[in-house]
Amino acid sequence: MTNNTLFVGLALVILGLYGYFNGVSESKKRAEEATLKAKEADPAAPEVPPEPVSKTALIPAGVGAALLLCVAAVIFNNNLLKHAMHAAAAIGLIGFIGGFMPVFRGGFDWNKTGVKVGLGMSLACGILVGLAVKSFIDARKAREAGQPAG
Repeated sequence: MTNNTLFVGLALVILGLYGYFNGVSESKKRAEEATLKAKEADPAAPEVPPEPVSKTALIPAGVGAALLLCVAAVIFNNNLLKHAMHAAAAIGLIGFIGGFMPVFRGGFDWNKTGVKVGLGMSLACGILVGLAVKSFIDARKAREAGQPAG
């Protein structure tokens, strides 16, 4: 379970950074297009500045960082495995639900970066939660059978 959490955490950090920097480039592109339109109408028109990119684009990276903190807790103190993985499952559930927000707010426009990143976050977190539930069930069965979990 720790390896799965590590992988999903890293993937979410990369996804969040992709969403943020792709949003920056999209903003610059829209500003350049608006400047060209304005210059066609009036050659003396000032340049249109790019819109600032919202810091919310980094939310997947924040969720990934929280998952990586859970992994770090296990690495430094293996006695925290059960608690850290339960925390990771809870963070994954929050990420799964929260990943749908940009989809709804973006009007299901699949061309928007935010919608793609939100779906990616929901998919990664949903897989993590599913694997966590399976791991918890397997650990309980092993404990009831008197075998060490693993």
